[in-house]
Parts: sequence; structure tokens; C-alpha cells
Amino acid sequence: MKIGLLSASLSHRAGGIFEAVRRSAIELHRHNTQQVEVFGLEDERSLEDLPQWGDVKVHLFQGAGPKSLFYAPGLFSGVRHAQLDLLHVHGIWTYTSIVGRRWTAMTRKPSLISTHGMLDPWPLSHRRWRKALAGLLYERSHLRHAACLLALSPNELKSIRAYGLANPVAVIPIGIDVPDVSSIVRMASPTRTLLYLGRLHAVKGLVNLLRGWHALQRTEGRRHDQWTLVLAGWDDGGHGQELKAMSRELKLEDSVRFVGPKFGEDKHQLLSRSHAFILPSLSEGLPVSALEAFAYGLPVLVTPQCRLPQAVETGAAIQISATPDGIAKGLRHLLALDDEARAAIGSRGRQFVQEQFSWATVTSQLYSVYSWLMNGGRKPECVELAR
Repeated sequence: MKIGLLSASLSHRAGGIFEAVRRSAIELHRHNTQQVEVFGLEDERSLEDLPQWGDVKVHLFQGAGPKSLFYAPGLFSGVRHAQLDLLHVHGIWTYTSIVGRRWTAMTRKPSLISTHGMLDPWPLSHRRWRKALAGLLYERSHLRHAACLLALSPNELKSIRAYGLANPVAVIPIGIDVPDVSSIVRMASPTRTLLYLGRLHAVKGLVNLLRGWHALQRTEGRRHDQWTLVLAGWDDGGHGQELKAMSRELKLEDSVRFVGPKFGEDKHQLLSRSHAFILPSLSEGLPVSALEAFAYGLPVLVTPQCRLPQAVETGAAIQISATPDGIAKGLRHLLALDDEARAAIGSRGRQFVQEQFSWATVTSQLYSVYSWLMNGGRKPECVELAR
């Protein structure tokens, strides 16, 4: 079986999608000895990130035209000539959807589409007219002709059905690498770090985070002074500059730090030295950054839109609302906990990830779906049919 993975971006600029594509490609190649090839557009980080793909064959294509369209003239030809048995498309609303639809129409072979939360209410409402036009021109046809769709959570499955799609849907989460405890060194310090790690984009709720942090500063005083809010990530569309201006306006320079994007060893060190993690998102498919924070044993604050209800129910996460007041309330709760209580939450989070998000389980489920689409037979348990 020769499998193709198609994504608009093949660098860290794609955030969690990059890790989902990269790690699944490596695991499929390593454990199932399948031919796996990856296709996508080259950007300013692609060549730097290329060694992280290991032995997986990666095809990079030069883009043309507006960057937001992710158009590459040679992309369809590259996918078509690869003689694939199955194409797995990651993400929607870009030129890769047109490539995926043309490929299935031409080859009559099965495709699988991971929507990565892009059919959730917030992404659909963001630039609504563009999504409506794209749906009319190509995206609805692309989705409806897929042999199967992939949701990262049961809630994402609901969003897929709400969009009017009756395809079979596989519910398979993202896998997470859990670091060895011995590699996590959390130094004793009078100042503690509350970390946000991810792209600086409006959907991440960071404006409300700064407002909530400002409200906390006014009410908590000395206890607040023991903490620093660290925002680590790349500026997506100028939102990072807006956040920095807002931080200055609210006079938060002494307690808020912008440290830029962190990858590899730099990210490992940052997670190891932090004391808590927050993700105040307005919408998520399945947040890789929060899962990574669990893996590092950090107490994690998440909104309901992060779609991690099991973590909240098991005491592995603290749930907050996405409003400034709701964020401030959750932060007050965090600051009121002693070190032992925060460590206990972090320990439950690490156990949660180990039990629910191992790459061995995720890869096995993914391969079972590929085999079912190619060969038929019994439907995998992770696949839901429309009722």
C-alpha cells in the first residue's frame, strides 16, 4: 500500500497539523513498513524542518500567488504521478482541497480528509464569506467525495455532521510523545512561569488572556507578582504585534514576556522550566500544545472549546471560560493552590496523555482505517457511520 499525505504547509508554521502529519508519517513508515510519501508547499521554515521527517520521503513545491491560497503549480502533477493507492489530506479551505478532489476524480481511488477542527463554529464564522464561496466552488465537493473523514474528537464529529456531511467519520486523536521524567528539570525559583505555547492568532483567545491577566494584577497584588506570563509562538498575520501593543497599553511589561517561537530543544527546556500552562482558545480541533503540557506534568487551564472534557472530569485540567473574567477566575484558582496541589494536577495530566494519546494506539487505528478503505471488510471500531 502506498499512502500519500497532503498538507498545505510542511513546516512548524502549520502548528499542530505539522506535528500530526510528521509523526503519523514516521510511525506508519516505521511500524507498518508502508510506503509513505508527503506532499506540500515549501515555506521559509520547510528546509530547516526537513531533517525531522527522518526516512519519510517529502515532496516540497514552490508556491505562487497569494500565500493565503497555498497555490503551487506543480503540486497536483506531483501527487498524480506518485502512483498512490490512497491520499490522506490534512486541512481544508486551501488549494490542497482542489488537488485532493481532482486526484480522487481522476484515479477513482479513496481519499481520507482530516478537517482538524476547521468545520467548527468559530473557524466557519471567521471570514465567513470566503468560506461560503470556497464551499460553493470546491470544498463541499471535496468533502462529500471523500471515502472517509477524520475527526480528532467526538465534538469534531458533531461539527462535521452539522455541516451536512454523511461520510463515514473516523474518530482518532493526535498522538503525543511523553518525555522521560528524568529529562524534566523544574528548578526551584521565587518566580513561577505560566506558559502559553502556540501561534499568536485571534482564535487562541490571547486578547482575553491579557485582559484577564490585567484584572488579576489589580486584585491579587503580591501573589500575582510571583508569576510571569510567557507567550511563546510566532506572529500569525500581525496579531502578535497587536498583543504587544495591548500589553504596553495595559502596563503589563513587567509580568508578560513575548519570547518568540520555540521548537525542539528550546521548546523542551521551556516546558521543563514552566510551572503551569494556559490555552484560552475560542476553537480547537484537538490542541497539541495542551497535550504536550500534560506530558510535561504541568497543571493546564483550558476552555471548553479546547475539547478536553475527559481531562477536566479526571482532574487533569482546570476548566476556564474564554472571557476575560472567566480567565481571571481560573487564574485566581491556580494561584491559590500550593505547589503540591499543582503537582498533583500535573501528574494526573501526564497519566491522562499516556493512557489516551500514545502513538502506538493512534497509528494502529489509522492503519486500520487505511486498510478498510483499500480492502473493505469489517469496519474499524473508530469509524462512525451517519444515522
